[in-house]
Amino acid sequence: MQRSGGDTIESRREWLALSGASLPWRPSSSTHWLSVEPVVDIYEALAMTMPGIVTVRRAVLLGNVHIVIAAILVLAGAGLCSAEQWEIGGSLGYGLYRKAQVFSPAGTVTAGIRSRFAAGGWIGEDMYEYIGGEVRYMYQDGDPFLSAGGVKTNIQGQSHAIHYDLLIHTRPQKRRIRPYVATGMGAKMYVISGPANPAAPFGDIAALTTHDETKLLISLGGGVKVRLHPHVVLRFDVRDYLTTFPKGIIAPALGGTARGIFQQFTPVVGIGYSF
Repeated sequence: MQRSGGDTIESRREWLALSGASLPWRPSSSTHWLSVEPVVDIYEALAMTMPGIVTVRRAVLLGNVHIVIAAILVLAGAGLCSAEQWEIGGSLGYGLYRKAQVFSPAGTVTAGIRSRFAAGGWIGEDMYEYIGGEVRYMYQDGDPFLSAGGVKTNIQGQSHAIHYDLLIHTRPQKRRIRPYVATGMGAKMYVISGPANPAAPFGDIAALTTHDETKLLISLGGGVKVRLHPHVVLRFDVRDYLTTFPKGIIAPALGGTARGIFQQFTPVVGIGYSF
């Protein structure tokens, strides 16, 4: 639904009323530390992106990666008509994984993915004064492994994450330094590129397979944007990538149980160009 008239707080309230939404509170005129404008921006951004986010979730559950990517790209273009500024950039960092476990009658092993370097990029937009959105891609070079009692086995692999994040800034667009929090959803592809270990030292507990697997991804985090030039932005980002246990690549043996969330904590530094 298009808003008519000037882009003012009152016109946004009228637009929300016509859309069937309402504000849970109305700040008084003396409220200086928290403006109503970010709250209105959040309502509008959620109304615009929620259908696409639901589509991403359904596509991942069905295992259709092509639909996932298409839905994320649609989310990226959803705010094109209202975008005031676009930004494209790249980043480098390090992916730190939290370990999980596999239990079976034969014993217990630690399972996970090795922490290694990460690299990625993004294309985003400032849809409103305080609200932005961006499509992010992140590559992480890490091998799946199993370990117990001083014995360790691994298989060569990496992961590819693609997701759409909603950014909520604490300062308006014209400020040079803009902290923000981010949350989003997408897909993470665990890709195996090496042969399996024929020795399989933990075969009665779990095994590393050569099958790729795609999981629903939840992205949480935040960062700071520092404008170095009217068109150049330095970014410090932290993302916490969460998926369920990828049993397709780390398969518990018969009677075994996998426990734990695969969590990739990834700090990165990036440089972007805005236009």
